[in-house]
Formats: sequence, structure tokens, C-alpha cells
Amino acid sequence: MMKNQPIPLNGAVDYLVISMQNNFHQVDEKTSSEPLIEYLSPHLPGLYVIAGRPGSGVSSVLETIILGSDFNSPILICVTDGLVEHFTARLIATHANIPLDRILRAQMDVAEWYRFQGSFAQLKDNPNVHIIGAHGLNVVHIHEICLGFATEQEIGAVIIDNFQNIATEKPVHSYSKMEDARVLKCISTELEIPVIVTSLLGKELENRPNKRPCASDITSLNQYMDIALSTYRPAMYLDNLIDGEFVDNIEVNVVKDVFKNPMPSLNDSSPKFFM
Repeated sequence: MMKNQPIPLNGAVDYLVISMQNNFHQVDEKTSSEPLIEYLSPHLPGLYVIAGRPGSGVSSVLETIILGSDFNSPILICVTDGLVEHFTARLIATHANIPLDRILRAQMDVAEWYRFQGSFAQLKDNPNVHIIGAHGLNVVHIHEICLGFATEQEIGAVIIDNFQNIATEKPVHSYSKMEDARVLKCISTELEIPVIVTSLLGKELENRPNKRPCASDITSLNQYMDIALSTYRPAMYLDNLIDGEFVDNIEVNVVKDVFKNPMPSLNDSSPKFFM
């Protein structure tokens, strides 16, 4: 029998189910992203990391947080590869519930087109979302941009899409990405805001039986991150059947949280969300 292929996550997740069982509290299954957003609120100053393998749902979790959270002040989004249009399309795909590839290929039907127009208008007219991007963006540029923005208005959060794409002017052999992480943590402390970063992990973790990321996999950011979410997508590795039907979902694990659990245990009691 042919294996089911994962469907695009942006706007095309079969269903959204989030459940949580941990030593803090327990939430019944819901068909919304509210438990994840509720868990992260209030957004305390600190370095937040969303990490996982490419295709595991890192972008979808980030977009859920951007669209579902109330930061009370404008958020500044830094797109490190410079592809602002593509990032904006991802946000619209998630908000309008349209597969991203249908937007990029202009293959939307009439209903999707109307949803696209509505989501685009909302994002365009939203004064609290500022998206910037440039090739060669490094942490010095990001720091200067944040300080300049903060002199004009209050910032609710800084979001950086793809930590690995942050540029460096120093030779690779004498440079550590941990320095980038340290600067991002300093931005959070200086402006007293959350800095949210996505990070794509290498394929080494796929050699372990459960293929789920842990905090030690996020090597460059581990020393400075305050909250770390890891993503795992079962459909990448096996048939994901629920009641005989294939379901493409995302498992989000809280692998580090210094605010609610400063001394994490070694057992599997960390919060889990299924999206």
C-alpha cells in the first residue's frame, strides 16, 4: 500500500488539536490553538526558540503565535533571508486557511481568493505588524533596527525567522553562533521584550528512535534561551492514522521553560501540544 504523503502545513493542516498534560495544569483537547497561546502568555522578556527539522512545522507554529498572540504593542519581524513577500504569503496562508503552494502558484479557487483578499487587507492595514528583511542581515543590524524602532514607539516583541540565516562578518572558523544568541538575549534584556527565534535542526536527531528534538539539539541557542519549543511531525516518518483516517498534525514539546520550570526533570512530563 502506498504511504500517505504529508500535505502542506500552511493553511492545510487536517485539523488542529492541542492537548497538554504536565505538572502545572491539564487542559482537555480543543480544536484551536488557544492552549499553546495561553501557555506562552504573558510574554515575559526573554529569548524564545522554536526549533525542529525542516518540514516539521516550525514555520506554522511561529505563524500561529504571531496571529494568535496579543503582544499589546507593535511587533517587529526580521526576515533574515530577505524574502519578505514569501514570509507575508506564509502569514496570509495560515490566516486564510489556504495551502501556501496554491497562493504561490496562483491556483486559488473563488472562495480561497476572497479569503486571500480579506487576510491580505487585514495584514496590510494592521499597524502592529512590521516586517523587514534584507540579505546579509546580522545581529548588529537587528540590534540597531530594534533600537531605532524603539525610539519611535514601544515594541511588543521581536521575531526573527530562521536563526541559521543570520549573517556574520567574521570567518566561520573563528566565529560561534552562540555570539549571535548572546546578542539576541541582550536585545530582550535591554528592551524588556520577548525575542522569538526559529531554528532549523540538522538530521542527526533522526538517528534516534523517536526522532523528537530535545533541548541539547539546539546547541547554538541552548545557553541563552529561556523557552524552547520543539516541533515533530509524525507524517514525515510514518502513517499517522486516527480512526482509520490519515491526519497530518504537529507535535509541539516545551523542552525548556525557565519561567515555569527552572529545574526541569528528566522524565517526560514537559508540556506537549498537538496541532
